[in-house]
Amino acid sequence: MLFDFIQRVDKGKPYIEYRLAMCRDYAKLTAVLLHNLFPNSQIYFISIPWHVAAGIKVNKKLYILDQKLPVLTLDAWLRVWNRRTATIYQLKVLDSKNKKKIKLEKCGVAKLSDPSIEVNTEKLTDEVTKLLEINQVTQKENSIVEIPPLSKLAKCYGEDEIVIYSMTRAIKLKLENELCDNINRISKIDVVQDGDNLVVKVYF
Repeated sequence: MLFDFIQRVDKGKPYIEYRLAMCRDYAKLTAVLLHNLFPNSQIYFISIPWHVAAGIKVNKKLYILDQKLPVLTLDAWLRVWNRRTATIYQLKVLDSKNKKKIKLEKCGVAKLSDPSIEVNTEKLTDEVTKLLEINQVTQKENSIVEIPPLSKLAKCYGEDEIVIYSMTRAIKLKLENELCDNINRISKIDVVQDGDNLVVKVYF
């Protein structure tokens, strides 16, 4: 179900890129959208000093949507914000005489359990090539372009289907923004890790 929402976030990128709302307003908007799309799911707010984001539980695992792709696990979100703890609140929607009331219920404090950053760049490369329908030509390429680094994207990585799916879409958006119509000329790509960042090498 979250895959469809990721595609909606993808299509809404102009709003996200220009950051027309503060993080609190954006978290509220995301929570409302998630509740409307998945009314039977558990919706959360994840808070650290000076920042808040919305999240949803899928198969008992919390995923966080923070203004732009990719979707993050709790550990990845804490890594991105250089935090070790976050306060979790659950969104409760109550029906009272056919009128819905909303309240937040504090669930507790979550802690970073895995600070390590290990990216399976081979898997990411494979997923991006599938998404862009690139054949990965093996002969000597005519030219190579290195796309500007995707800042902190390595911190977002996790061996998780939803996370990897959303990361590939984030990389696709970056390539589309940088290459425009030239994206159809790509013969091969390589995703490589550079510390906290990811770099995409594009071959024509």
